[in-house]
Amino acid sequence: MKLIYKFLIFFTFLFTNINPSYAKDSITLNELLNTISESKGKQVVLINFYASWCAPCREEIPSFIEIRNTYKEDTLKMIAINLDETPEEMKAFNKKVNINYQTFHDTGELAQFYMVQGIPFTVIYGKDGNAVLATTGLLQKKDVVSAINYGLTK
Repeated sequence: MKLIYKFLIFFTFLFTNINPSYAKDSITLNELLNTISESKGKQVVLINFYASWCAPCREEIPSFIEIRNTYKEDTLKMIAINLDETPEEMKAFNKKVNINYQTFHDTGELAQFYMVQGIPFTVIYGKDGNAVLATTGLLQKKDVVSAINYGLTK
């Protein structure tokens, strides 16, 4: 009976979530580092720390949405790390602004590892696995695109 119940919940979610927020409750540091490692030689990885209450974060999200629409997943892996109080806040916000890239809620481990002092905080890794950009503050779309294109040549 539990299996049938889980199956029904899954398919209800699958077919009623027309506008997915790509939000998951969390990702561990090891999972994130493995994702970066697995992307080496294949794609650029963009990691962005943000929160719904952060005005500069809200301002740069439309650019990230456009960038996701421009670059294919096999070229650019985009991961956003949310610093809201709860995963529910993150999911509600993501749905409201139509985030179209993968997001995870941080329990504090990731922000600590990256020594995040302010948000938005963005790191872009080139195809060679090395960081080509790591910066705090609002980024202009042209600067993000330049870093991605540079990372694709690495």
